[in-house]
Amino acid sequence: MSSESSSRAREHFITGVLVVLMLLTGTINTIATKYQDIQCVKYNEKGECVQRFEHFAVQSAEMFMGEMLCLIPAFFSLAWGCLCKSGEPEVDKGEGSFKKSLKAFFSFAVPAMCDVSGTTLLNVGIFFTYPSVYQMLRGTVVFFAGMFTYSLLGRRLSTAQWFSLVLIV
Repeated sequence: MSSESSSRAREHFITGVLVVLMLLTGTINTIATKYQDIQCVKYNEKGECVQRFEHFAVQSAEMFMGEMLCLIPAFFSLAWGCLCKSGEPEVDKGEGSFKKSLKAFFSFAVPAMCDVSGTTLLNVGIFFTYPSVYQMLRGTVVFFAGMFTYSLLGRRLSTAQWFSLVLIV
């Protein structure tokens, strides 16, 4: 077995493991969020529930704090890459450096804010519906992103991408 084919097999295995883990953690996330929503936090004297857990922003914050944990291995990977590089890294100290940094910040901050807003609204939605309906609506985000990529940005989608969009619907 050549090193290229063993490397490719290893990549396929890792991809498969990541897909299964994403499916598993996504399912756990949906079930845990709905479970939080049905928890009673206040009872009356008769033992009846008078108030449920309705903190959608807290649920979104919990989810994004968990996602931020992904930055830890990314940081170590970046640090390891810098340590292993030969020579000094190039630093751009020109006048355009601040503008480039500001542009880079906003090109990530604006989509991140939209993602936080969308997730919070989805957490509001799961409170009022069943988890299965929530998952189907959440899947339409990918469908509309693909449609807008094609119609608004004018980018061509591959056959595999079109097939994936059809599967989502």
